[in-house]
Order: sequence, then structure tokens, then C-alpha cells
Amino acid sequence: MSLSFMDYLSKSEFKFKKILISKKLLAEIKKNKNDFKRGNIVVAKNLFHKIWFLTFHRQKVVFTLFGPTYGLKLKDIIWVNGFAQPWILFPKNIVYQELNIFKNFFFKFKFFIQKQLYKKSDFLVVEHEFIKNELRDRIVKNSKIKVANNAINQIFLDKSSWKKIKIRSSNKIKIGMIGRNYLHKNFSIATKVKKELLDRFKIKTEFYATLNSSELKSLNKSFSKHINCIGQLSLRECPDFYNKMDIIFFPSNLECFSATPIESVFMGKKLLCADYSFNKYLDSQLISFFTPNDYVSAAETLFRIISETKKNNLNHEKEKILREFNALDRFKSILTLLSEFKTH
Repeated sequence: MSLSFMDYLSKSEFKFKKILISKKLLAEIKKNKNDFKRGNIVVAKNLFHKIWFLTFHRQKVVFTLFGPTYGLKLKDIIWVNGFAQPWILFPKNIVYQELNIFKNFFFKFKFFIQKQLYKKSDFLVVEHEFIKNELRDRIVKNSKIKVANNAINQIFLDKSSWKKIKIRSSNKIKIGMIGRNYLHKNFSIATKVKKELLDRFKIKTEFYATLNSSELKSLNKSFSKHINCIGQLSLRECPDFYNKMDIIFFPSNLECFSATPIESVFMGKKLLCADYSFNKYLDSQLISFFTPNDYVSAAETLFRIISETKKNNLNHEKEKILREFNALDRFKSILTLLSEFKTH
């Protein structure tokens, strides 16, 4: 999302003074050959440098793509923050049960601080109407909130830019899990789901996860034994990953808005999600749900999906995704909002 936003920004006529980014994003920008001659890019050295810069930048409007803004809010400074933090939006989530007492305290303290910073925002930008309503009901009742829908990355629209990936050849049903190994992603449930499918339904499957070697080490040995980890994908490799899978498995227990559902549907893949309200922003015949954290329910639903023979209207699904989740429309809506503040 950050790289996509910077790419659109580099090609737009929007006037800005300074951009604060991470070293990692700078490296991606250089790979993407974006042109930012009209602006001044500042690379954040550490958290303290970020706080200092965002406090004494002397700019009228500060937009933080993934908020909150870490700094002291001086008089007459406008803060516009992108909100995508489900830990704050859904504080009574089941993921906390998996943390030890020290991590539990650390997470709650961290998100308490972030919540206070978000409350200082003059305007919040969220990725879906559902998140807007939840945010207004739970946290920032009097704040102004703008919806800029998450979107299909432009890479998915340009087949010439796709890069092939190599996976082990197999005649078994291929089930893919895409994303990083954050605790709330719940990838570890896959081993039990795979075993249930084999023992109860006699269905042989291969699960593929886009995890790197360090992420794999954080999981138990059973996971590495039964799940194929193909490493972290580049953006250009993501479409081919979807193409090579029969089904996408998305067992996450905590999200604000994940692009996985819209990417899966756009690529014409059946998708199995945990049954949460935050996973139901997209109405599609390709999406099914299972009881959260219940590997038996997940296996039963996968068995039903695998057994289905009905054909889906994929063209209709694609058109719907492009219409509702358009990246350029999203970018323009954010810049329109920022422009309004600049003229005040």
C-alpha cells in the first residue's frame, strides 16, 4: 500500500513539501524508479527522529498514511491519519489469550498510547465504511472520518509485470496462505486443518505459506513438516501465487481491512475466511466462512468447497472488484481531502 501510494504521488501534480519515510520504503522506491524531484524526502532514522520531525516540521497539514502521527500536536497544525489498527478497534479479541502476561501488558500499553494519539486527529482516513462506523461508535465519536477503499494493486492489472514462482509439483489440492506471520494471522491452525481433511474426509492437500525462514523458525516443527513455506513474495510474484493455488485460506483472527479477499476474488479463487464481521465487506459467491479458531469447521467447509462443482461468474466478480476497489480512485480521494485542508 505504501509503495503504491508513493507511485501514484510521484506521477501526480499534487504539491507537497516534505515526505517522511522509512529506509525500507526508500529502497522499494528506488527499485520502482519513482521520481520525487519536486519534493523533499526525509528518511526516518529512528522513532525519536520521527517524533522530532513530526513535531517541528512547520507544515500546516500532516498526513500519516498508516497512523497515528508520533509527535506533539502544536497549535494550528492539522493531523490527518490513516487508521488500520484492528487491535485498537477490537480490543476484546481472542488473540490476547495467546499472549503471555508480559506481552499482553506491552500490547495493551502500546495500543493505549496509539489510541490517545488517534484521538488528537482532525481527520481519519479508513479503508471501508464498516471500519468508519465501528471507529465512530467505539473510539472517536466526534472526529471526521473519510472512507478511501482499499484497492487492487495495479500489478494485478498488468500481466506483463507478473513474475513466475516455483512451487513443488503436486496433484493434491493446493491451498494457499498469503501474508506475514503476525500472531493474529493464525497460520498455525493449518496443520490441524490439513490432518482433519486427510483423516476424516480422505482428501490429500498441500498447504503453501508465504513465510520466510525466520518466520518459519517461530512456529513449531510440525508446521515446517506439513506446510510448504515458499518464502516472502514480491508484489510481482503475488498474482502467480494466486494462479497456482486451488483455494486461498485466510484464518486471520484480527483485521481492519485485508486485501487478500479482493485479490483472491479478482484472481477467480475460492476463499475461506474466519467468520468475522471485518471479513464480510465483500459480497462474493467465491467466499465461504468457518467458525474462528475451529479447525474442524475449517476442514468441513473446505471439504464442501472442494466438493462443489458449480461454475462461478468470474467476469462479473472481476468487474465488481475493479468498480468498488479502484486504486486510482482511492488515491484521488485522499489527495482531494488533503487539498481541502491546504486551501483553508
